[in-house]
Amino acid sequence: MSRRGPNNGGEKRDRILRAAVKIFSRKGFFGSKVSEIARAASVADGTIYLYFKNKDDLLISLFEEKMGEVVADVRRRVAVGGNALEKLRIFIENH
Repeated sequence: MSRRGPNNGGEKRDRILRAAVKIFSRKGFFGSKVSEIARAASVADGTIYLYFKNKDDLLISLFEEKMGEVVADVRRRVAVGGNALEKLRIFIENH
């Protein structure tokens, strides 16, 4: 969703996303606080808002990034697959 911050990404943004996965996994989305994510990412609370509008935007960005990785992986696997039936099988297995 929102690609804010310096160069639309970078090492800090990646740390924030990794920290969000850990905190969301442990406490759930509604039980998590931006300050906890910032602490886990070793950034100031305000740094989160340089990259994301709010906690919802952080979750949506995380989802979009992970889904993009899944789609790219399926595309790579389908591209090297054999015939149409094999490509369909690869797609179904990864759906």
